[in-house]
Amino acid sequence: MNTSRAPVREALYLLQVDGIVERMPRRGTIVKPFSQKEIIEYNDVAIGLIQMGIEFSQGKWHAENKQSLRMHLASATDECEKGM
Repeated sequence: MNTSRAPVREALYLLQVDGIVERMPRRGTIVKPFSQKEIIEYNDVAIGLIQMGIEFSQGKWHAENKQSLRMHLASATDECEKGM
């Protein structure tokens, strides 16, 4: 991917600090398993952050932005329904 080792190491370090991955000396890095409860909590936080972002940015929206958001929402909804 034409990326040097330094940014990859930094990204893995940040994921480790967040508790998403576990680094094992001389073995590598693995994604830690998450319980169903942790996944639900993570999704709730992500949804809350998205809602806050939308609320803070509403004053800057115009018709073109709103239509673009509707198209992205419809696309994401279709993809979610396909995966179920």
